[in-house]
Amino acid sequence: MGVPGDTLVATQGSDTLGAAAGAVHDTLSTAPLPGGLSALFRFLFQVPQWIQIGGAMAAALVGLGVLWFLWRRRRAIGAWLVTRSRQIQIGLALGVLVVLAAAATTGAKTWNYMQHDNGFCTGCHIMERPFRRFAAGAGKHEDLKCHDCHQQSIFASTRQMYLWVAERPEKIGMHATVPNTRCRSCHEKGGKEKWQHVLRLAGHKVHFDSDSSALAGLACVKCHGAEVHKFIPSARTCSQEGCHEKQVVKLAGMAKLPEINCVTCHAFTTDLPGLASRDSAVHTLVPRKEQCLSCHQMQGRPKGLDLAKDPHKGSCGSCHDVHKHTVPADAKASCKTCHDPTKVAFHEGVNHRGVIDACVTCHQPHQASVDASDCVGCHSSVRKRGLFKPPMPFDTNAVTRKPAVRPPDAAPAAAAAPVFNQHRGKGDELPEELPQSRASPPPPSPAVRDSFPHNRHTSLACLTCHTVNRSGRGLVFEAPRGCDLCHHQKVFAGAVAQADCVRCHAAGKVAAPHPTRVSVSVGARAPVARTVAFRHDRHERLACADCHRPPSVTPPDSVRSCRACHEQHHTELRDCSQCHSRPETPAAHTRATHAGCDACHTASRIAALVPSRTFCLTCHAAQRDHQPARECTTCHFLETPAQFRSHLIGGAGR
Repeated sequence: MGVPGDTLVATQGSDTLGAAAGAVHDTLSTAPLPGGLSALFRFLFQVPQWIQIGGAMAAALVGLGVLWFLWRRRRAIGAWLVTRSRQIQIGLALGVLVVLAAAATTGAKTWNYMQHDNGFCTGCHIMERPFRRFAAGAGKHEDLKCHDCHQQSIFASTRQMYLWVAERPEKIGMHATVPNTRCRSCHEKGGKEKWQHVLRLAGHKVHFDSDSSALAGLACVKCHGAEVHKFIPSARTCSQEGCHEKQVVKLAGMAKLPEINCVTCHAFTTDLPGLASRDSAVHTLVPRKEQCLSCHQMQGRPKGLDLAKDPHKGSCGSCHDVHKHTVPADAKASCKTCHDPTKVAFHEGVNHRGVIDACVTCHQPHQASVDASDCVGCHSSVRKRGLFKPPMPFDTNAVTRKPAVRPPDAAPAAAAAPVFNQHRGKGDELPEELPQSRASPPPPSPAVRDSFPHNRHTSLACLTCHTVNRSGRGLVFEAPRGCDLCHHQKVFAGAVAQADCVRCHAAGKVAAPHPTRVSVSVGARAPVARTVAFRHDRHERLACADCHRPPSVTPPDSVRSCRACHEQHHTELRDCSQCHSRPETPAAHTRATHAGCDACHTASRIAALVPSRTFCLTCHAAQRDHQPARECTTCHFLETPAQFRSHLIGGAGR
């Protein structure tokens, strides 16, 4: 398709379609004119310009003269026609109709020939080469007519005809452009889905859905017409002026190739889902292994490619940029293009901070996935590659016996490199920072016994117990939480009976009373602390998880102080003397305190009390065997406990 500036004369050596079009026969068509009229018209179009212009002006003057002559004698001509016989008038009328019909037919055929017949365009020698291009490179468009794409008004066509005769150009200048609506009108034939399919292609979505001002108003023919009438984009389509003209291939042997079509690496025609975003399309255009391995020189490469361990899933272009990198190893510096290691606490910890910029220390190219819980596997792999010797997990005593020293005669280093086999501290937690080197070696430090039985847990991954995702800290083990993660999961789930506890804990320790200090406060008086013995056998109706709650089996403060369950325990059926048995209790309550308890105690708690026999025995323990089946208030206050209850709040002493 033509665009402004298209030329017929191809630059020497750059016309990639010229060879393909060479075998096409001469396309100069024969004009549909009878007899020698065709030769006459060709002769008139080939005579010098001054003859054409002069002839046109002379013909125009003659025509005007004839019209002027007829107009001046219109009355005489009319009178002559009126005086003729009816047969002559009918004959003249028929003659006029025949002339008009012939003119209309000729005009219609001429219009159809000029607007819908490719022969009108190819009848000119200047159009020979572009039509050869069309015939050789149109593909599915080879049945199109010139005016299916190039449409303009009759006035624009008349102007071009005049300029054609007046200027005799040797190349085609600006003419009818092809807007996207013209392409859409054809591609929508048979349903709009066809055009929607065109827009869903990854390459089209990247260009047409962009908010870049450079791509605003992008025309289809910018790419599908970069070479006149060659609809299939060539290797130089993308690099044309104003597009990707600076995107030069620099990578290794690819830079030596004479020409690489962009779609060889970029899957331009990938069909995306209807709701796919432009970002998805951009990601789709990133070269993948399917494109890279399609080159015969890439067969069998790269070595070590393991898609199961490749987090990029074979997306070669995510790391290798053929337009920036000169050798494949340059991809090592591209990790931070997508990843920010400082946002991952695992990389920022004191153990890995020294190699945070050396990604390939742990993440191998083409198999970069690393199991963060496999400390042994990763450290062993680094050792085998000979980079340095990181301490091996579970070798916790070995690292405590190697102090970091520098020989006395050694010059101080300007910037010490990370050292991974220096003194690190206790076996289950490493120091915040490596110790400072000294001028002379200190006395050998005794081996520190590992505080955790690592040898009994070697079947577990290190991260099962250790927390590493803490910025600036080493491997951290927090007890009892660290133990609870494995050993008390069934307790938290309520799937452990009390009898199962003795499988790990000593039976005597479980059954023994566990003393705990509780604080009792009465009104404004100072709280009084007392020791209460907790017994598991008295709480058999509870599940272990009722008191031992995640994330730690250590009961919370509310449980240890009994308040979690016994906050409101003043009920009629409780034996008050079980708790309220201090010697000071009777002395603090005189006869006058049999009523109006809320003067000292909290009113809400007193409101729940019923002065039953057990309530009275708190102070009158000596009368426990006196009339054991009777209520005290029935005789001493002549009221039942329920009746006497109202005296406990605001009542007068009795």
